[in-house]
Amino acid sequence: MPPTDRQLDAWDAAHRRATGATEASQGLGALDENCWDDVAMRGIVAMALYAAHLRDGRPVDEIRWQDVLWLLRDDRALQAFLAEVLFGCGHGLSRTADGGDPVAGCWRWLTRTWDPRLPGEPGLRDTVAPPVGDTWSTARPGAGRPKRRWDGMTRGIGGGPDPAIEICTPWAAGVVEDALAAQGHGLRRRDRIEVIEGEFAGRGGYVRGARWAFDDEAATVEGPVGYVLDLDDAAEDRWVPADHVRVGAHLAWPQRPAATLKADRTVLVGRPDPATPVESCADHLDSLLGAAANPLVVPDDLRRAIAGAARRSCLREEWGASPHPRRLTWEVVRHTYWATEWPTLPQHPVADLYELTLTRHVNDPAPVHHLALTATDMLALLDQHTAAP
Repeated sequence: MPPTDRQLDAWDAAHRRATGATEASQGLGALDENCWDDVAMRGIVAMALYAAHLRDGRPVDEIRWQDVLWLLRDDRALQAFLAEVLFGCGHGLSRTADGGDPVAGCWRWLTRTWDPRLPGEPGLRDTVAPPVGDTWSTARPGAGRPKRRWDGMTRGIGGGPDPAIEICTPWAAGVVEDALAAQGHGLRRRDRIEVIEGEFAGRGGYVRGARWAFDDEAATVEGPVGYVLDLDDAAEDRWVPADHVRVGAHLAWPQRPAATLKADRTVLVGRPDPATPVESCADHLDSLLGAAANPLVVPDDLRRAIAGAARRSCLREEWGASPHPRRLTWEVVRHTYWATEWPTLPQHPVADLYELTLTRHVNDPAPVHHLALTATDMLALLDQHTAAP
């Protein structure tokens, strides 16, 4: 059923408040409606605000940011909460539901999957009417202009086919943390700081993020209780209690030691980074076989040939995803093994191995891997695992 006037008013308030918070967090003025990142973060915050309003019955402007941050603690818990509350209040969330409901439209956008193989930024064909007989217009009659990757929007976060709500919920939590900092609850990300107590006293750096105490019984957060800091002279981020940190008085650009990972290293194009160990072909094959669900598909003679190869290269051949209720992401990578360390012509590869990786979530802790020896075998595997039931 269509949303009521009260629901539309509440959604407008949530959308407006989320827009203001995202703009303030980005610090770049108006939110860019053509930026995939901005639209995703704003949409997640707006959905959390609106669903909290429906659950509690409070006006959207009275929803505490601490309560919103608790909702954004985990994207899977957030999706389950949103689906229960929105569906229970009459919003049609299926992908075949009638349009006209901006809440359901936002839900569908946040939970849809993407095709990263589509063309990128709009080009000449998108600004000039195609001539009669143009290749793409005649090859797909009636299809209109070709679709653009990310619906023609710019994108900086991620770059894969997974839903925005899986990728951007931590970024949306950062928007809420900045809103809390603006209210006096802690420091903002990227604030310059000094450590005044503890193990790192006297050292400077920047805030990477805050750490909060999550009160699951009250469905809220308290704090921040500490910060993750990017210290000037440390190779790794450090956690420091909140009362050991204050805003830095010295705002000059820090001179960071060359020994830290943050120091710039110039690496010759085409040459491996000398600071990064190069995995041998034999070790790489062992890792593939150890992770694969079907390691026996690689015969012994091929294993010996690959183990004796001098170098390897890889190329992503396929990358896609399907949304709920059959949430699945697949990636096909072709691993090619070569006889010599550097390319010489003519040269034929020692072997190719195709690897299929299947995940049910962008941070799936247990991805499934399959191997194939030929492109034909890999396509059969892909069809087997991605075909609709």
